[in-house]
Order: sequence, then C-alpha cells, then structure tokens
Amino acid sequence: MSSDRPTTITVTGVHARIGGTRVLDDASLHLAPGRLHAVVGPSGAGKSTLLRALTGTLPPGTETAGTAMLTTPTGAVDLLSATEDTFATVRGAVIGYVPQDAAASFTPVRTLRRQLAEILTRPAGRRRRLLPGHPHLTPATVAVHIEQLTLTVGLDPALLDRYPHQVSGGQIRRAALAAALAWHPPLLLADEPTRGLDPDSAALVGQMLRTTADAGHGILLVTHDHDLARRFADGVTVMDPTGPTTTGPVSEQLDPSPPRTGPGREARDVNPDHGTTAGLTLQGVSASYPGRRVLTGVDLTVRPGQVHGLTGPTGSGKSTLAAVATLMRAPDGGDVYLDGRRVTRLRGRELREARRRVAWLHQEPSQAFDPRHTLARSLTLPARLSGHPAPDLFALAESVGLSRDMLDRHPHQVSGGELQRAALARALTLDPDFLVADEITAMLDPATSRAVVRLLTERADTGTGILLISHDHDLIETYADTASVVPGPDSETVAPARRTV
Repeated sequence: MSSDRPTTITVTGVHARIGGTRVLDDASLHLAPGRLHAVVGPSGAGKSTLLRALTGTLPPGTETAGTAMLTTPTGAVDLLSATEDTFATVRGAVIGYVPQDAAASFTPVRTLRRQLAEILTRPAGRRRRLLPGHPHLTPATVAVHIEQLTLTVGLDPALLDRYPHQVSGGQIRRAALAAALAWHPPLLLADEPTRGLDPDSAALVGQMLRTTADAGHGILLVTHDHDLARRFADGVTVMDPTGPTTTGPVSEQLDPSPPRTGPGREARDVNPDHGTTAGLTLQGVSASYPGRRVLTGVDLTVRPGQVHGLTGPTGSGKSTLAAVATLMRAPDGGDVYLDGRRVTRLRGRELREARRRVAWLHQEPSQAFDPRHTLARSLTLPARLSGHPAPDLFALAESVGLSRDMLDRHPHQVSGGELQRAALARALTLDPDFLVADEITAMLDPATSRAVVRLLTERADTGTGILLISHDHDLIETYADTASVVPGPDSETVAPARRTV
C-alpha cells in the first residue's frame, strides 16, 4: 500500500434504526484532507447519529446498513463494522470528535487543565499502528501545548483551573474542541461546536475550523447555523427526515440569503392588573467562581405575562443568572424576590414550592434527564413527586413537536433538539408561573426554533412570565416584549465595577 495515501472517510448509503424507527436515512459524503464539509438539517434528521456511527458511539441495539470507509496511509476499515478495539486505536489520534453534549466529555471531579493534561500524556499505545503519535509533544511541553490549544479555540487559559460546572456552555464546548484537537488528528468531527456561543465567538470558532482544514485536516461540521456553513464550508450535506439526503457545493445546497425570523409577537405592555411587586425580581445579584466574578450588582425583573429577552457574549454569566433566578444557586450577594417576597434563603417545603413556580430549561438538556428513564417517565415524574395530576402525555408531546413513539425512548435514543423539546414539555407539566429558558433553540433548526418560541409566547399570553436567554438577537427582537444585555466578562480576575443588566 502507498504510504502517502491521505486519510479520508467515505460514507456510502448509510442507514440507522433504533427500535425499528429509522433515525438516519441514506447518508453519503466524502471527507478529505483540506476540506471542511458541513452537515445541516432539522432536529431528528440524523446528523448526530451519523457522527456517532463514525466514532463507534451509537446506542446499543442500533441497526446500521451501508459503509463508512476510513482510509489511512497504513490500511482501511469500515467504521460501521469496526470493533471497539479498532475504535480505541482510531479515536483521538485519527479521528477527533466533539460531541453535541460537550459537558459529557469531562468528568466533574477534576479541573479542565488536569483533564487536558491527561489526554496529552496518556500512552499512545496501539494508535501508532495507524498514525504516528503526537508530532511535537514532550513531557516538558505539555503545559505549553495546553495553553496553545486553548488559545487556538478562543478560550482563556485561566478558565482551565475551573471545574466543568464552573464555566459556561460555550466555554465547555471550546474546551471539548481543544480536547479533540489535542493529538492533531487528521480528521475532526464536530457536532454543533458553536452552540451556546455569541455570534463573534461562533465566527472565531468557524474561522479556526477553516484554518485547520486549510492546514490539511478534514473537518466534518454538524451545525444548525446555515450562515456558518456558507462562510466556511467547501461542501454541504442537507439531511431531511421527510425527503432525500443531498450533497453538493454550498452555493447549490443552501439559499444565499435566509429569511429573518419573520413576524413574531407584537411587543406590548405588561398587564396593568398585576401589582407593581408582581414578578420574578433579581436585585443587586452578584455571583463568582474561583478567581473571577461573573455577575456584579444585577437588577432584573420579569413580569407575569411578559417575555423578557436576555443576551450577552459567551461567558458573561447568563446561565449563572438563570441558576440564581430559579433558586438552584444562591447568589454571593443580592436577593431574589417572587411577587415581592424574598425567596433567596428559603428552605424545605417553602423552597420546593418556590422552585415549582420558576421552571428552568437548561441549555444542556442531557444533564436534566435520568438516562435510565424513558421520556414518558421523565415527563410524568415532576407531577408524581409533587402530587399534581398526571399530564396528558400525548397532548403534551404533540404541543412541543414530539411524536408519540419518542415517549418510549431513552434520552440517548433521541436527538439533542428532540431532548430539548422534551425538557420544555416537562417544565410545563407543573404549570409554572415563570419559565427561564436558557438557549433552548440553540440545537433547533430555524423552523422548529420559531415553533418552540411561539409556544413560549402562548404561555406568556396566559400569564406566565418568560425569561428568554439567547444569543440570537433576531429571536429576541422578534418575540421579546423587553430585553437586557449582560456585558462580557472583564479582563481582570475580579472586577470591582458595578455591572448592570
């Protein structure tokens, strides 16, 4: 065999079924060095399933057909029929992988820096049978290489001394990207690497992926961001669960100018029948992590029946603010009020009742579901625990765009977008007075995003207060009655300046 043969993946007619339900239909594409190939399509089309098939991480019992040939200078293997032993050789050194649930790439009990160091210093072992080990690394340069990796993906190296739960969703995603690039794999598969990033940070990651491709790597990028694909991809595969999968140049597969979000909700005043103290109020709230303050003196109020938009750059503290507003985290300073009553330091039954009134939709839905439970059980669990009447599951699923058959699946058997919709359905089962939605459209295609946000606005029309956190300024402008911006983090470790929302 020729020793100068490039490392490529050729996917031909790949199908996948879970429990008799087709989750991937006839995917074909070619990933070559120097190329950035995008995969787009609505939630549930099979985009993440394709990447999991190429990395040997499909759920047990998944049935596959077709071929996915990995060719390297020393041989070739069909990834669909490869053994776990083969994947142990391939992962990291040949194929880098950034999963959609980036937080799952890290253990919560060690800092990010320590985990990146473990990736770089673990023995290369049998990976050398396919490709050489790391080309530049020596024990003395591990710390330097970690710093270079994090700077490459636009992450402040100082954040590496935090634990995974102490960084934002966008920051953990970039840390996962750094981990995937640690061994300089010739191929990189990235599943929504810009989810949870503000537009500037997303563009930075897109440019980094483009530069990596130009340096000779093959990049397979799964994204809902068509603009990102237009700007940086060489080719694109469009997946459609209701039609054929197509592959071709970006100019032929994607419209040159997508429509804006379109007519949404007409901004209006809050119902004057509500008193001046009615609402979910944060007053002078501050919060910090080791070495850095992320919120300082925040004042914010969401009135009943109001959609209040909240935006700001990655790492500015929006998700921390969501945790404080839903009483899942105590602020370092300041207080939270519900209809004028201070609820910051409640305990026991009173705290549980206050939490029932303020539901939180986490931006990482996989962290909000027990992997042992079906979606049906997860959706009914809050009502059972609180003594509320059991919800009409089928009607609830239909209201958020989930099919009935999905209720019998486990979290790992549905797409990230489908799981996010299930999280929304579960939050609605207890009829909360306020709903804090943290980047809930980041994993959804534009049409589904509009449908989900319209569902939120319908809840607002019935009196529910909505805090809509999003990097999508168009979404905020279209659907929110009022909006606030959280400024970006300061360059100093702890900023004394008052930060307003």
